[in-house]
Amino acid sequence: MIVAYSDASLTNGQVGIGCKLYQPPTSTDHGGSIDHCTHRLVENDEEYTSVMAEYLAVLEAAKIAKKFDTELLILASDCKGVVEKIKQGIPVTEDSRFRDELQEILSDFENWRIKHVKQELNTDAHNEARKAVKHSTAV
Repeated sequence: MIVAYSDASLTNGQVGIGCKLYQPPTSTDHGGSIDHCTHRLVENDEEYTSVMAEYLAVLEAAKIAKKFDTELLILASDCKGVVEKIKQGIPVTEDSRFRDELQEILSDFENWRIKHVKQELNTDAHNEARKAVKHSTAV
């Protein structure tokens, strides 16, 4: 199992996204083997809304989680609106590209869930997103 927290920071038209992925300890070990934080500045030719940015952050977390061999993915976001849209399969763009890409990635997992978390529990991903905008380094 991997838990993937995500967050976005939208500042002066720039979108920074941050992710924190970790593998919780199981009853057979004393700690998870994955503890990964990352951030990037999104290069975009269009204006993103805060909902689009948050959705993109969840998409990024799922892409990163796909690189690890896991059957269960738990996505976590502090944006309740995005969590509900993903649960209901509602697109956030007119062409539904984010939704379609996310659904394709999630189909590779045997099981996945998304949950809304309080902002206090999403601090690492939030700080990573802010770092992307602050340093303005596109990856």
